[in-house]
Amino acid sequence: MRLVRAWVVGACLLAHAWPAGALFACGGDCDGSGDVTVDEIVTAINIALSGAGIEACVAGDRNEDGEITVDEILLLVNNALSSCVPPVVETWVESDFALVSSTCPTVVADAIEEEVAGESSCAIEVASDGRRVQTRDCDGVVATGTIGSDGVARFSTSTAEQVEDCLISIALEFRVDLAISPTTGGYLAAVDLTGTCPFGGCAVVIESTLTRE
Repeated sequence: MRLVRAWVVGACLLAHAWPAGALFACGGDCDGSGDVTVDEIVTAINIALSGAGIEACVAGDRNEDGEITVDEILLLVNNALSSCVPPVVETWVESDFALVSSTCPTVVADAIEEEVAGESSCAIEVASDGRRVQTRDCDGVVATGTIGSDGVARFSTSTAEQVEDCLISIALEFRVDLAISPTTGGYLAAVDLTGTCPFGGCAVVIESTLTRE
């Protein structure tokens, strides 16, 4: 989980950003206070009508498509009239990061292995509502994922960075079965390079151990 946000030869892997406040803020709870107010309903409606960005009320965008729709406004009105069901929140500790395999050139694999070996243990808040899961790590970084029918939580993100004439694109997926403890988390990073680059695409697999407190 902690590596969802940054590694691989200095390229940042940015996890899905979430506003400060409670994990799984109630739909329309713009400030993360635990309830939805009239002011927050008005804010969400203004965003929907103007087509403006959702920065003022990210919690109103329940399907995370970058906008607030009529259906989402109806949901937040319902949340204002009733009470939101709080998610299940647990604390896990992630540790023992290790590079398991790599198809990258040796110099790159060695750099990744050194970076991973330097990662310290991290206490992580994990909140789930049965279908979605969010985590906040010890640095305050939040990631959002889904829980499949197999009970495995999956997180994915991607980023691209131009380094001179080489475009580095990285797709990262993290999987972990939170039904058992301790459990093994697996990171799979697919690295694609286009343009004038020192090598071609490659893949990296990193594992960590997660223990429920």
